Amino acid sequence: MSNFDAGGFDDFAPAAGAARDDFPRRRDSAADFPRRGDRTATDDFPRRARPRDDGAVGHRASIPETPVRDRPPAWQPDAACDACPTCRARFETFARRHHCRYCGGIFCYACTSRAALMPPQWEGLCGYATRDPQKVCGACSGILQPFQQTWIDENSNQHKANRIDDDASTRYLNSPLRFTLGGEVRKAGITLRNLLGDNANFWEKDAQVFHDQLSGARGLLFLTIAKMAMIGGLRVGTGLVVAKLPDGSWGAPCAVGTLGLSFGAMFGIGISDTVTALDDTALTELADAHTTKISLGVDASLALGPLGRSASGELLGASDASATTQTTYSQTRGFYGGISLNGANLRVRDDVNLKFYGKKVAPADVLRGRVAQPPAARCLYEELGAFFGELEARRRRSAARQAYDYQSQRSAPSGGGAPFGGGAGDPFGADPVVEV
Repeated sequence: MSNFDAGGFDDFAPAAGAARDDFPRRRDSAADFPRRGDRTATDDFPRRARPRDDGAVGHRASIPETPVRDRPPAWQPDAACDACPTCRARFETFARRHHCRYCGGIFCYACTSRAALMPPQWEGLCGYATRDPQKVCGACSGILQPFQQTWIDENSNQHKANRIDDDASTRYLNSPLRFTLGGEVRKAGITLRNLLGDNANFWEKDAQVFHDQLSGARGLLFLTIAKMAMIGGLRVGTGLVVAKLPDGSWGAPCAVGTLGLSFGAMFGIGISDTVTALDDTALTELADAHTTKISLGVDASLALGPLGRSASGELLGASDASATTQTTYSQTRGFYGGISLNGANLRVRDDVNLKFYGKKVAPADVLRGRVAQPPAARCLYEELGAFFGELEARRRRSAARQAYDYQSQRSAPSGGGAPFGGGAGDPFGADPVVEV
């Protein structure tokens, strides 16, 4: 017997006198379906917040600014969250928890990939420096965005006081690794002082080499490289690049680093302070963030304690098939000697630039003069001016001396003792002799 025959469906029959409209009906047209944007009953329930994209954060003209917190928040305990509240990714051994530095909440690495400066009034109240951009979640990134440019102009590391110390420990032992661009600026300034300064590794003839090598450069690459070798070896170092702008001034510094291998007849440990002249092709390669920069070359070095020299010739190429040649003559310290073939990768350190400028900056903007000269690099600009000024002064003294010697030879009688090479009547005898 079927259910219908047994009256099984009688329970669903409408009661006597009941209106047909009291029962749910099948929708007759598409107009009865809810549309996107129509308010429904489910709208009264809270929804999980979605991460804001970078494009949406920038358009805040009509969004009122939210007052910033007066004090840093208490961090959410790790045990209180087993999944990211934004993307629902579960935390595991290789998926670690990351705290937003502004709200204190726990998120995954991808959802805290944005960086922002914290309120300056937090300095000393939190366990990190407010001058350094900190990781934040998407919601807090939108809250802090309206204040970022003001804090960058007033509190970022590029406005921090910076000066070059002239003590022996820094003059003779530049660190090959620095993790701040302010430190790289000081290291580059010390390198320039050592090239023409009064120190144990100074040699007057270096001025001729540096003048020939660096004159007319479109940019300068400063690197302090540590070499460790025994037939095969490792090369690692950090530094910066500054470009010369069309008006003759120097642009903002850009942090770089190098890591490579060497092979040849060499042994020991040494540190070299290098200054390399860059042409337009090399600057274009460094400014292109989408290419990989590789250098291949030959290096000859000899160092005994604080005394030593290194000379190298390199081919700097990029993954887009562009290439340029470079020669480097530098001071070296340590116990190292040999001739080697080198291969290294040269890259822009975006994380160091972010920490210094307070925001992400493209290498092309830095090297093409679109980023203003930072006050923290003023000491480097002063050293560059003094360095090239001294090179030019020595070149002029050398030219004047050569002219004086030439006139002395022509006016002196044959076999006479004309002053030559700094005699008593030589007005240039007290100056260093530099042939240019």
